Amino acid sequence: MASLITLNLSDVVQGDTWEGITEYHLSQAATDYSTNLAKVDMIIKGRSGLGAGYLFLSTATSDGSVSSANLWKFIINPINVFPLPKDTYDYSIVTTDNDSPANVRTLLKGTLVVKDPITP
Repeated sequence: MASLITLNLSDVVQGDTWEGITEYHLSQAATDYSTNLAKVDMIIKGRSGLGAGYLFLSTATSDGSVSSANLWKFIINPINVFPLPKDTYDYSIVTTDNDSPANVRTLLKGTLVVKDPITP
């Protein structure tokens, strides 16, 4: 059974372009599961408490794509103007396979730091 992987993402400055996640391969899931990857959701949640930033991205809404279903590879698209304020964010990648009924698994997690924009 594939285990939860931790991957901390590169920092981004608030309002700058965020690079997204370029074709990530969940290789252990591809080996362990006889199903194909059907959907990927990314949940980003701030740590600052009440009023903390939150962002939901999904391949179901074209925020990314499943680049190879049988190899469990996916992409989360870049965001031109990253909307979340300065904070440290926790994120998780939640996968859904093509089984019936579908299996939903959290297979990747980590942090993303959003920094203050540079002002003159």
